Amino acid sequence: MGPCRSNSSNSTRAKPVNLHDGQEADEEEEDFMSDKFLKQITETSTENKTYSEKRKRRLIDASTNHQKRSRVQREIEAREEGLSRNLIQANVVQEEKAPPESHSKAFQMMLKMGFQPGNSLGASASNGSNEPINIVPRSGRAGIGIAPKPVSAAKLPRLLFSVKGKMDLTEEETAQREAFLATSRTRFDGRKVDAILGRACRTCEELDRRRGLESNIFWIIKPSPQDESREDAHLTRLDRLVSLDCQNDPDNILEDLEDEEKQNWLALDPSTRLSCTLGYLREEYFYCIWCGCQYESLEELNKECPGEEEDDH
Repeated sequence: MGPCRSNSSNSTRAKPVNLHDGQEADEEEEDFMSDKFLKQITETSTENKTYSEKRKRRLIDASTNHQKRSRVQREIEAREEGLSRNLIQANVVQEEKAPPESHSKAFQMMLKMGFQPGNSLGASASNGSNEPINIVPRSGRAGIGIAPKPVSAAKLPRLLFSVKGKMDLTEEETAQREAFLATSRTRFDGRKVDAILGRACRTCEELDRRRGLESNIFWIIKPSPQDESREDAHLTRLDRLVSLDCQNDPDNILEDLEDEEKQNWLALDPSTRLSCTLGYLREEYFYCIWCGCQYESLEELNKECPGEEEDDH
């Protein structure tokens, strides 16, 4: 007798492969967790852009925003477009072309009440208007039906006096006014130059220390008058304590030369010191304080930077 075959072999027999199963699976909807949908999403760039790229982008955005019409302009255009449309004529054309069930209910009601296109509203004997009511936009914030508030008689003389007073100034008063404005402008410009100079000195010190420099005359910021008075008093007390034997020390001579150089540097006006500091930053580090960016080379600085002055930016 041959070996007895088990019935379990029949149950574990491989099922025939259906060639259409793969096609049906492909035709099914993709899983929402699949990476296929993630690949379709455009990834935003996270790398830092250079100053020139940012500046070009700002110029493009500025030109685009300039081309956009303002809200008031869009309102005016929409109002003019709406007023130029003849709704009655459009309804007449629609009545002729469209089936009766799609006619405008409001226009049908007007026709039943005796309205004829082109005629005025109301009875034929009345002098009704053939034109729609004109829209007059209000520039003020008052409610409907409230007239603009006129200038009171008490305020009118003061307004006239304020305008006339500027025209009736004497030569001396005009000179005093111009001198006051010039002084105020000079003080404002001086504070602005001092602020920019302080920022330039701190930037110069940071870049120099990265290079390994211990000191530089461009780091010096002129102290305030209060600091100068305190420093003078402190130096006076130190001079009394210092021995006369130290005057011939070479280190002291070098310090005197450095102090003289600092004094000569601080004797310059802030605008000159600012110009020298900015020139040093551009030549040594290819840095423009107005751009707030350090370029890779002098060629890139001259190409991408608009200029050396603040007005160029």
